Amino acid sequence: MAKSTEYSEASLIKARSIINKMMLTVESYNPLESDLREIPLVDFYLDILNFVADMEISKISSNKLPVEENDGTLIPLSLTIFGRPSLPKYAIFPGRDLTLGYFHRYMDDFYHNIEIMEFGIPNIKWINSQEVREIFLTEATKSFAHRLGFLQSPDSSEEQFDPDFGGQGGEVSPPSSTTPLNFIPPFGGQTLSTIGCLFTVTSNTPGLNVHWSGAYYKSKKYFGGPTTPVTSALQAGKYIFAVDGGPYVTDQWDNSPVTIPGTYPPTKHLNF
Repeated sequence: MAKSTEYSEASLIKARSIINKMMLTVESYNPLESDLREIPLVDFYLDILNFVADMEISKISSNKLPVEENDGTLIPLSLTIFGRPSLPKYAIFPGRDLTLGYFHRYMDDFYHNIEIMEFGIPNIKWINSQEVREIFLTEATKSFAHRLGFLQSPDSSEEQFDPDFGGQGGEVSPPSSTTPLNFIPPFGGQTLSTIGCLFTVTSNTPGLNVHWSGAYYKSKKYFGGPTTPVTSALQAGKYIFAVDGGPYVTDQWDNSPVTIPGTYPPTKHLNF
């Protein structure tokens, strides 16, 4: 009988330890330790880097960060969605360049503008950055636990789901197509290989670009294009998708998360 959860308690405990360790490592500006470098978590690591930068920027203004409410769940929003520039590594360090006059004024103006404009995002709220940090850690842990559960499944490399791993609603998911993924870690070292899950996104409008984000922290990354359909590979986790291009000047997000693998058929249709 399949479990009603998408990951085991052991996976959740391990994921919590790894995500918390990464967050503390980034916040203390130390290099990622070697025991974390062999785990396929580059996307989580980059999101944590961005989130820590968001937290440092929030100190310039009100110590608040944006979240979006979706069916009672709060999703932290990356300031990059509002046009926050990519910051050099040194600018993330507290007590250093964030206090310099020009940069401080620039970011203060940027912060003030997005608090007013809200970029058409519905249900946006500004809450204390430490509360947002707890939401980020809790939801990132769940998503990473899902990935660990999949990778620890003995059949994950054979395009199958472990019956004890479980799918959405506690039902056993049908086989999921997988493909090798190779990437160069941003923290240096040799190219890493892991397992990707093939997933297809469709839309009402042809010719659009598709973007993805971890469901725990809305931060746009390119998935593929043009629609429709677009097929690419993502690691196991929980995701949301968006489109832009054509008649859409701004990003159009579908905030209903999908679990990969676990969604069958492995397809998401966006009504844009």
